[in-house]
Amino acid sequence: MPRGVGYYGFPSEAALAARAMRLAEASVPTPGSIRRRYDRPIGDVGGFTQALVALLRGSSPGSSYDEAIAGQRSTNEAAQARLAALGPEYAGAGVAAGSAADSGLSRLLASKAGATAYGAKQPGIAASRGALAQTGLVNAREEALTQRTEGLRSAFLQAYEQVRQNALSLATANASIHQSDRAFNEQMRQFDVSAARQAAEAGAPKAPDINEDYQQVRGDAFTMAEKFYTREIPNPRYNPNAVDPGPETIQKELPYGEAFKRIRSNVRPLLRQLGYSNSAITKLIRQALQAAGYKTPANPGGGQQRDPTYGPH
Repeated sequence: MPRGVGYYGFPSEAALAARAMRLAEASVPTPGSIRRRYDRPIGDVGGFTQALVALLRGSSPGSSYDEAIAGQRSTNEAAQARLAALGPEYAGAGVAAGSAADSGLSRLLASKAGATAYGAKQPGIAASRGALAQTGLVNAREEALTQRTEGLRSAFLQAYEQVRQNALSLATANASIHQSDRAFNEQMRQFDVSAARQAAEAGAPKAPDINEDYQQVRGDAFTMAEKFYTREIPNPRYNPNAVDPGPETIQKELPYGEAFKRIRSNVRPLLRQLGYSNSAITKLIRQALQAAGYKTPANPGGGQQRDPTYGPH
């Protein structure tokens, strides 16, 4: 991976989108909470409507006239029997009384018929109004879900810009710190060279570490140590199909002993030609690894053990 802002921990687009989605989802209600808010009232309206329809179907408003109708008929019959017992001279009165009684009974029968017809319509009316109320609640639920989707989209766009800006700021800070460390190390190296040169000009024996070839090899050792410590490898847990796929690569340093061996195999031949002992080479490699961020183990072993085939120290 080329060095730059992306090299210092800047995440992939998939990782940025996953972070932004988590923030956006936290800012809007969940679909489940919206459904729970409306599903219970919808169920309550449906249950109440069914109970009301059943009650209305079991009732008969016209039956309230049955007692009055029976009473009217009994009265009519009693009146006719009384008038008939009085003799033929009361026949006209019986006809008049019968007509009046029949008129009253007719009115009662007509009222019963109207009440019965009205009661028969009520279950349908109740069912229609219950369905209308349920439909209103269902529409309100769907509207809330639609608004949630629109709010999630808007929140995601805002969160994505914020997450990306934060990641960019962090990566830039990491890059600046890294570059500052390199600059400091280079200044220290130049100071050591200058001090050694001044000592040589003053008549002191020339120290071997002012040799330009040595400085080049030393710089290579420090560069390799840094590369081994900050290397990136494919993330075994990366899943592009997941909601949070994770980063495509992760930073994982090469083990201390392996890094030591690789640096030694690269720099030892040249340093031996320049007259440096194995102990000095080992010390240099340890310094490079420590500067890169490695922690020296209590028992380094492996690459840091003296190999007798390299000759005397």
